[in-house]
Amino acid sequence: MIKIVRATTTQVRPMATLMASSALLHRYRVSARGARESLTQALRERELVLVAMQGNAVLGFAWVIVTRALDRAAYLRLLLVSEEHQSRGIGAALLAFASLMLLAWAYARAEAQHLAPTEYSGFVWAAFYGWIVFAEPVQPFTLGGAALIVFACLIAARTRLPADHAEGAL
Repeated sequence: MIKIVRATTTQVRPMATLMASSALLHRYRVSARGARESLTQALRERELVLVAMQGNAVLGFAWVIVTRALDRAAYLRLLLVSEEHQSRGIGAALLAFASLMLLAWAYARAEAQHLAPTEYSGFVWAAFYGWIVFAEPVQPFTLGGAALIVFACLIAARTRLPADHAEGAL
């Protein structure tokens, strides 16, 4: 059974080995030693590193960084799944787990009226991908609704949070 857990120092060595064996990261001259140092520092700074494990074996991991910029925006630094375990949904599971953790983190620190418009942006993305991928026609009402959602997101983004809600760790 595969489980996803928050990384600890015991998983640093296998994650670093996975990074060093990646063909893409090899192009960037990532070594096992350098990867170990980066991952150890990430855990020390309490960055979000999620590991997909089967028993004691590390199958892949997602590394998410929460910045101090843009009201503590988060971005995915690295998503890596071992070659022999690719195309089994592990990367998707890691992304889903990380996104749910970040959503929970956001809802714990912001008022719902600031986050609700962002949730509705899924309708805009659904219409966009329906148009691009499936050639679905976009109706004028859809464009009007999308404009309202984008406008609400802009208003919510411009509203400042109280200082006690802005800080916190994952």
